[in-house]
Amino acid sequence: MRHNYPFLTIMLLTSTLGYAQQQSKVRAALDVGTGFSRTQGVPSVAYSEEVSMHRAPWLHLGLGLRAWGFYGGEVTLLSARSSTPKDTLYYRRQSAQGLSLMAGASLRLGPIDLGLHTDLVGVSWGRKRDAFYQKSTPTPGEGAAYYQGLVPSRPVMLSTLPLAWPGSSGQSEIYARLWVSRAVGVKVAYLYGRQAYRTKVPLDNWQRNFSTTYALPYLAVSFALSDR
Repeated sequence: MRHNYPFLTIMLLTSTLGYAQQQSKVRAALDVGTGFSRTQGVPSVAYSEEVSMHRAPWLHLGLGLRAWGFYGGEVTLLSARSSTPKDTLYYRRQSAQGLSLMAGASLRLGPIDLGLHTDLVGVSWGRKRDAFYQKSTPTPGEGAAYYQGLVPSRPVMLSTLPLAWPGSSGQSEIYARLWVSRAVGVKVAYLYGRQAYRTKVPLDNWQRNFSTTYALPYLAVSFALSDR
């Protein structure tokens, strides 16, 4: 059966030409799982492609797409800018969905894969929510009209490098995958992510992006979509 790999072209273009020409094998996989805690759930479906090199068949580099959701209870978000002290927004609950382009690398050790993924860019959407602006100061700023009141907001729509930029939504993971057969595996991971919201109006210091981070265990079932 013939397989099509939509990300392979991107991988070859972003690799050095001479080294990429020595490609020996492409693998594709689908992970269906969720990150979880007592107050948060982060389900996802991730499709990834990885290419191994002739001189290092145990090392794989790849790209992928991840469709995700984020569902959480009450939380306080911090302003994305580096101002001190940081402003805060309080939410009774959060929910968002998104689609991210991710990059990754893994080591193949028999039936076990050890690797990591991180989001590069992504889009997200979700329900608009009012947040409580926890602010009181003797020198009012641009957001004075909303001090100790509700501010309309929504999930940040476009994100880039969320691991480094606090105004973006997305996640990174370190994982281990055990292939129990040629077609099915079990994946466990540690997720570190960020969920960001953008206010409808600028607040003090013209800030509009606020975010929170999360760290969760993750469990998934993996399906091999090509010969391993």
